[in-house]
Amino acid sequence: MPITPVNFRASQATVKTNSNNEIKKTQDPSKEAFKKLGISEPPPLVFGLGSAAIWTGVGMLMDKGMSKLFKYKYDPKLSFRMNAIVGLVVGTIDYFRARKN
Repeated sequence: MPITPVNFRASQATVKTNSNNEIKKTQDPSKEAFKKLGISEPPPLVFGLGSAAIWTGVGMLMDKGMSKLFKYKYDPKLSFRMNAIVGLVVGTIDYFRARKN
């Protein structure tokens, strides 16, 4: 009975080359979505600020929920400071990622 080997490699996207052996970049899905909607792509700063705001808001909501669940005192100033730091770090990363693309 033949046994086939198992391959655990992640599937990789194939990159097509043209006749000059130049590698074509794959299209970013967010850019395609903007084209379909007929909207121009926003600047990288919008991506960074949006990401920072979302991370800060979600972090504060989670902190408020955890304080209710585990019965500890919720300090909104401390929660805002800590989550704003996390939001700024993630927003900065997203800004540079959007600027690179």
